[in-house]
This record gives sequence, C-alpha cells and structure tokens, in this order.
Amino acid sequence: MSILVTNDDGFEAIGIQALLASTKTLDPIMVAPKHNCSGMSAAISLRKEVKVKQLNLKEFVVTGTPADCSYFGLHGMNENNIEQVVSGINLGANLGTDVFYSGTVGAAIAGINLKYAPVAISVCSFSPRDISFIADKAFELIQKFRSISLQQNSLININFPDILKQDYKGELYTKLAKRGAPEAPNIISKKDQLSFTFSASGDFIDGQSDTDMQAIENGYVSVSILNYDISSANDFLGREISHGS
Repeated sequence: MSILVTNDDGFEAIGIQALLASTKTLDPIMVAPKHNCSGMSAAISLRKEVKVKQLNLKEFVVTGTPADCSYFGLHGMNENNIEQVVSGINLGANLGTDVFYSGTVGAAIAGINLKYAPVAISVCSFSPRDISFIADKAFELIQKFRSISLQQNSLININFPDILKQDYKGELYTKLAKRGAPEAPNIISKKDQLSFTFSASGDFIDGQSDTDMQAIENGYVSVSILNYDISSANDFLGREISHGS
C-alpha cells in the first residue's frame, strides 16, 4: 500500500520535498506538476496531451494540472495500490472559501473514494521558518486521522501557522471562514488589447467563531473536515416541479 503525494507548487517546491521525507514509512509515490499551478482548483486537461517524465521508480513530473497528477497517479499506475492522496505542503494559506479555487485542495479531491480520506496541507507562509517541523507534524496528523471514522466523500484541509517547534500549541477543528466581496480586478488597457489581473480575495468577515482563520490567528493548526458530496436540496428529491401558468 502506498500514498500518492502531489501538490500545486511544482515538484521542486520545498513543501512537497519535506512531505516526501516525512512520509517515507507510508511508501509515498510523487506525481506532481512541472510548474506552479496555484489557483487551478480541480481543473483537468480535458482532451489535451499531458506529458509525464519519470524521475525514478516512485517520482513522476506532469505537464498538466494538480488534478491531472492525481488522476494519473490513481488510474494510470494501478499496480501501486494507492490508499490515500496527500496534497501539499502548499506554501501559502488555503483558508476559508479559498478552498474552492485551491489547486492543493483540488488535487486532493480525486482521493475521496479511497481507503483513507484525502488530506490537503498548507502552511501560512511563502517562506516557512521550519518546513521540516511542519512536515513532521503533518505526518503525525495524517496518521491520527487514519484512525478516525469520517463520512464518505470527506476531505481533510489542514493549515499550519508559520511556527517553530517551541511555538506549537496544538490543533483545532474548524469551519471555513467566510470572506466579503473580492477586490475589483486591475484593468489594463493597451491600444486594442484589454486585460486584467486579480488582486486579493475579499477580507474575512468579522465576528465569525470557530473558523480556520481564527485558529491560525491564535497560533493553532486548523483542521477543517470538508464534505464533497455536492448533492443539494435533498428535501426536494422525488418531488415534482410544478409548472407556472
């Protein structure tokens, strides 16, 4: 049995390299993007040729998206008997409703039907002070949550504050913080070409409790259990939709 390790920062990122080192007893197989693919969510390269380079027996680099990496790892190499997808360690937070466009979370979604719930891991810094410590703690949490019974289609989203070993307070179960309206895009107009860039997401709304953002601000590791069963309005199932006159 093996775990599939992937990310959206690219195969050379320090986060995934630290994660591979910390999870070596779980027989990790790395399938990761060639380049940074942040913000790709669960996008796949539909009907496009995606190239794969094999670095060694258990490490592969893919020219596609983070989700492409997961699907290739799970369905293109069945002989490896993957039992869990672990995505990360992402450099930068994946808090609140940002999970909807997170490539880290998007890569993990493919593993929701495996033996163990997929785990997406992020650290709230682009230059963490001790990525090895974060990776070792991430491994402990992966092991811990393997012993917890979760609903089908669950995904575990973990965010670490940028802490050192002596600063570690523990972890809290949290819900996703909600953001306000995002900032307007930065419009760029040059002759006949109109373009734009995205700025920051909206600010987190004040007054929320038990959120992932609150845990991080207080120095705790945030653990959010997400349910990716996207069926909606179950109270309406089987009922006829009336037609207006």
